[in-house]
Amino acid sequence: MEIIVFTENKSVVGAFGGLSRKGAYEVSFLKVDELKKAMPGIPSDALIYLDVSRLEGPALKKALRLLSGNNALRYAVIDPKNAIKDAGALFHEGASDYVCKEALRGGITEKRVRCAAGFRSGGEPAKEPVEEGARSAYRLSGGDWREIRPGQEYTFCFMFIELDNLKESKKTFGDANLSNSIEPFLRHVERSVTPAGGKVWMWTDYGAIVLFPFDGRRCDAVLACFKMMLGRKVFSIEESGFNAMVSYRIALHIGNTVYRVRGETGMLVADSLNSIFHLGQKFARAGHFYLTGEVHSFAPPALRDFFVPAGSYEGREILRMRLPL
Repeated sequence: MEIIVFTENKSVVGAFGGLSRKGAYEVSFLKVDELKKAMPGIPSDALIYLDVSRLEGPALKKALRLLSGNNALRYAVIDPKNAIKDAGALFHEGASDYVCKEALRGGITEKRVRCAAGFRSGGEPAKEPVEEGARSAYRLSGGDWREIRPGQEYTFCFMFIELDNLKESKKTFGDANLSNSIEPFLRHVERSVTPAGGKVWMWTDYGAIVLFPFDGRRCDAVLACFKMMLGRKVFSIEESGFNAMVSYRIALHIGNTVYRVRGETGMLVADSLNSIFHLGQKFARAGHFYLTGEVHSFAPPALRDFFVPAGSYEGREILRMRLPL
C-alpha cells in the first residue's frame, strides 16, 4: 500500500522510518503546500497523512476541507503540537486516524496503518490477537473520580454513543432544527451515565464519548448502557425532540489514556480514541449495543447471558446485546 505523507517536519519523517525499513509499504514525502496540486494524482487505495503543525486558522480549515471533500481518499491527521482541541470531530469529517504528539513519539507502526486503512475502506482491518498479558498493563483509576488527576495515565471503560440515521434526519429537520432536537438526547446521555460514575469526556456532533473509572473488578458502565437500550422507547415518547422513535448505537471497551479535562482532549493519547471510534462508527450497527470480550468479563454476572457473539474486530472479541422483541 502506498502511504503519502505531507510534511516538512523531520520528526514526522522519522516516525515513519520503521515502515520504510520493512518495505511492506511504499512511503513517500511531499511538502504540505503541494497537497492541492498532488490530490488528483493520488491513487484511491493510498493512505494520506497530513502534518498540520504549520497550518493555522483558515489554512488548516482549507486543507482539512480539501481532504474531507474527497470521499474516495483515505486520510489521517498528524498533530505534533496537539493544536487540535476537538480530535473527535475529525472522524466525523471522514478521517481514518489522528496522531497526537504522544503517539507520534512511539512512531507510526504497521498495526496502526492497517487499522487506519481499514477504517474507511469498507473492509475490516487485519486482526491481531490480543495479548494474554493485556491486563498487566492496567493502570487502575479506582471506583470513582476522587484520585484521578489530569496528565496521568489511567485505565478507563470507554463508552461511545451516537444517534443513527443522521443523513435522513438532516433532510427531514434541517441543520438548525436538528441541533435543537439533539439537545434533549445529550442531556439524556449525561443523566444516564452519571449514577454509574460516567463522565462525558467529549461531545461529538451527534453523541458523546464517556469515561467510567475502572477498578479492575467490575464495569458499571454495562448496566448504565443496558438501561439506556431498554429505555429508548420511553425516552422517545416523553423527552425526545424528534417526532419519531429514537435510534442510537453504543459501544464499550477498556483501554488506557492520559486523562485530560473536557475541552483539552486534543492532548490525549490517540490510540484509545481511535479504538472506540472505530468500533462505534465502523463496526456497530444502528440501534445496537456492543462490548468487547474484556468488558464482558467485568459485566455484572446477571447481565452476561444477555450478550451474544458478534464476531471480532481489530483483534478483539465483540459481543452484542440481545434486544427484547
